Amino acid sequence: MLRPAGPVGRFAPTTDAAAVPLTGAAPTRAYPRFPVKPAGSSTSTGAACASGSFAYVDSGGVNRISANIGVQVYDADAAGGDDLLATGVTDAIGSFRLCFAATDEEGGGQDVYAVFGTDNPQWTVRHTMAHQPFRFRTETTANVASGATASFGARQPGDPVLMRAVQAFDEVAAAWDWTPGRCWDARDATCRKAHVNWAPDATEGTWYDTNDDSVYLLADDPRAAELVLHEFGHLIMDDVYEDAFPSSPNCSPHYIPRTSSKGCAWTEGWATPYEVMVLGQPIFRWADGSTLDVEQPTWGTTGWDDGDRVEGRVLGSLIDLYDTTNEGYDRCSEDPRQTIWTTFLGHKSNTFSAFWSDRASDGYDTSRTALGCLYQNTISYSGYRP
Repeated sequence: MLRPAGPVGRFAPTTDAAAVPLTGAAPTRAYPRFPVKPAGSSTSTGAACASGSFAYVDSGGVNRISANIGVQVYDADAAGGDDLLATGVTDAIGSFRLCFAATDEEGGGQDVYAVFGTDNPQWTVRHTMAHQPFRFRTETTANVASGATASFGARQPGDPVLMRAVQAFDEVAAAWDWTPGRCWDARDATCRKAHVNWAPDATEGTWYDTNDDSVYLLADDPRAAELVLHEFGHLIMDDVYEDAFPSSPNCSPHYIPRTSSKGCAWTEGWATPYEVMVLGQPIFRWADGSTLDVEQPTWGTTGWDDGDRVEGRVLGSLIDLYDTTNEGYDRCSEDPRQTIWTTFLGHKSNTFSAFWSDRASDGYDTSRTALGCLYQNTISYSGYRP
């Protein structure tokens, strides 16, 4: 949903915590459907090095790899003002090896520590009030000289409550891996950095704010990747539309199976298919674990309204255009990153019916086969009847 109007208080709690050794089973990727797309480098050159890896424990209690999380390596200075030696991100298995000059300003080896942060050049998960990423620091390895490596091993957040910040970061990482291009909007010359606000006690959310281009999450929201990525889908639309977010009247409150408006049905009906495309499961999940099947409803489904003023019918149509689970009038199966995404990027449609016209102008399928996939979701264009 979009954020309702209202002020937000500001204060500056610390976002620093310890990075402690990982315990338990070796971490696995939470969202392995697509290869990890680097958001920076996990290596650098120099005479001395620091290495290690980072992981987190998800809300299900499973150790997970944290890829693309920010890494900074510092030289601890007894006089204060620690020197930044190298910066990068973790790789596909959560590891890094950053190298740097072996001699500090005093002539000895570097006194090295590493800081992992929920931040990289493409996105950040930051404290709702402090607006700073969450940082996890190792202890210091003294006098790392030429040819030596400070090996910090496998680490995780020392504060279990802050695991959810890293989990939210990893959920956005899944979106980054899926989304085509070098930026969130592949047509941008300069990438816009995505901001997600979260705190362990957050009471501001769950929404996307078009005023500060940020997602706001409640404390428990990272438990549901679908919920997080739905709100992130609004951020993607606002980025692609260059802040000209479509008008969406009659949208607060809004409900997946109920009539709102063409604008609301399009903006909300886009955000949920975005998370479905990323995660590969045609469901919507809330933080309390409850779910809704968003692919199966069709004509006569109890509790569902009909037509393109219903966000659930728009999202169902988008899903049926590309998925391989075909039923009823659904006989479509296409690569959404080649068709749906291309039209989305190229036209900035304000309603689903406008998107359909734009899709036709792009030369993508709007034949009776494609119209049947819409009809499966109670949307009838061009006078289509089976």
